[in-house]
Amino acid sequence: MYHRFDVMVTAETDTMFDAWVGAVLRNNLLCATEQIDLPDRDMSLFRYCRQFPLSAQHPLYNELKDGFPAPYYLYVRTPRATEMTKIQAGQTITFSLTLMGEISRYITCFMEAIDFMCRKGLGLYSKPFVLNEVREVSAMGENHLLFRDGEIISRRLLYPVDMETVPTVSAQSDCIRIVFESPVSLIKQRNRPDPPGYQEKSNLFPSFYQLVRTAAYRLEKLHALYAAPHDVDRYNQSHENMEATLEQAASPEIEEINLKRIELKSSRRKNSNETRIPLTGLIGDMTFRGNYKPYITLLKYMEQLGAGNHLTYGFGKYRIEMQ
Repeated sequence: MYHRFDVMVTAETDTMFDAWVGAVLRNNLLCATEQIDLPDRDMSLFRYCRQFPLSAQHPLYNELKDGFPAPYYLYVRTPRATEMTKIQAGQTITFSLTLMGEISRYITCFMEAIDFMCRKGLGLYSKPFVLNEVREVSAMGENHLLFRDGEIISRRLLYPVDMETVPTVSAQSDCIRIVFESPVSLIKQRNRPDPPGYQEKSNLFPSFYQLVRTAAYRLEKLHALYAAPHDVDRYNQSHENMEATLEQAASPEIEEINLKRIELKSSRRKNSNETRIPLTGLIGDMTFRGNYKPYITLLKYMEQLGAGNHLTYGFGKYRIEMQ
């Protein structure tokens, strides 16, 4: 289960960006969460987000203990965000923040962190922004105002998204279109000579199977971490059936492809001259023909949770369309 929140912030003065705006938002928001203490826990929001929920007996413990999917996902909704290097005074940036599981109940703390981030400033020379509004958005596109112009309007959440609330998608043809709304990186950037994984063996080219596989394994990990961290039997059963579940995803073939490879810059680290992480991904769309119908619900559910790498930097946002 997750909740999606749409956030709108406005620049008070002309602001320059020397990095991908998704990375700017991510790094500044993380810094801001260090300043927000949780009302019912003796820790900051930042520390709570970094707590590893699995015990040493869980099958995923060794794989994830040194780095696990965050309980939040952020992506930029502003059009042509990948080209954004400057924003003028009075212009807005809109982004979505998706919170998973129990962390959703701290949305008020996240709003405080976003407000702190805006007042502290973004971009080169930390120019101030204003937090205009925060809205909770349902799987059907309904919205519920939580914050506007410096005032918390509501603390109540109305729209949890799970598999049962995902809208039914009518498949009228045997074609499905996948639109990469933000850069999508399904290939890990390799910094050491490890044996190549499945995605590297796929000739570095995205397929329907590759997207479904990535989405399915991400969902499996998120569920284990944030929905049922103590239910080892459920994880084992799901994992044992995973490859059989994915078999049919190999049948849809590419009908049309319009993809562009782009490389963006991550933000500079505080007091560091280290080389910035290159963020490489694909943007555009692909159309597949074949039996995709068993995976519609999975792909629709994961639209707001992303797929691939660099997800906390705003990568991985896709949308499915029936042809």
